[in-house]
Amino acid sequence: MKELIIEILKTNPGIGTVTLTAVILPLTILWMTNRQNRKLKERDHENELKRAEFMKNLDSTATEGVKKADHERLVYSSLVKILFDVQTLHIALSGTCVDYKCVDDAIEKFRNSFAKYQEAIADNQLFLSSKVTNLLYRFYQILGQVMIDLKNLKDQKQYELAVVCVYESSQSLANQIIEIQDEFNRHRKDVQEEFTKADLSNFRQCCGQAPSEEWQRRFKEAKDRMSLLSEPHAGELIASR
Repeated sequence: MKELIIEILKTNPGIGTVTLTAVILPLTILWMTNRQNRKLKERDHENELKRAEFMKNLDSTATEGVKKADHERLVYSSLVKILFDVQTLHIALSGTCVDYKCVDDAIEKFRNSFAKYQEAIADNQLFLSSKVTNLLYRFYQILGQVMIDLKNLKDQKQYELAVVCVYESSQSLANQIIEIQDEFNRHRKDVQEEFTKADLSNFRQCCGQAPSEEWQRRFKEAKDRMSLLSEPHAGELIASR
């Protein structure tokens, strides 16, 4: 067979050119075209995989952002509810609070409600920034000091000054909540209205009208005496749950 092909090529030298042009060259072109098409398909598939991965990451990031906002809303709403309980505590200590039982009952009701909201905050605290966490614990410190001052006033039998203690601390608590809200809003693009702290004067004055100057003076004197006493730890509010 080999000798026959060689003999045919010797007898008809032009047949090699015809064969090359008519058969081999088209087959070569077809092979190159198919190879190029395979590379294009592989590249398209690779680009599609990259696009799918990018969209997956984008969706994951967006979902994470939504989750973070949800956690922040839960923390903020819990803080506002605690501040409302401070208002309730203020009301309970107003007017006819003339013995230790009045103070004890008001504190006990506040602690029971506070424990519920603090648990909700703790469940979502992992998603808070370090700055917000510091602000949050400053809020707790102020509340802890309120409980200490109320206990000392009760021990001194100055029950009527308990309402002054709560009033003066309420503004500091409100300011902490405002700072936390401001921090939450910094990274939220969906907040259209500018958050203006100066517009929240009523929020700060959540416990209403300030006590008389006489009562404020007496409370300051009582505080000065308290500073000379051996005080419990500032975390008493949380530890006593």
